[in-house]
Amino acid sequence: MARSTSARGPDILVAILHATTRLNIAEHFIVIGTHSLYAYEAAAGVLR
Repeated sequence: MARSTSARGPDILVAILHATTRLNIAEHFIVIGTHSLYAYEAAAGVLR
């Protein structure tokens, strides 16, 4: 499985989020907890 663009999020999380987007069902899900930090970093363009 490919790594995320930022290489900070767990592979499984990235795969699930990409799948929900590809299936047009992402709007029905909310990412919470520590995994949401990866989403905020990606949205803000923070790359380490």
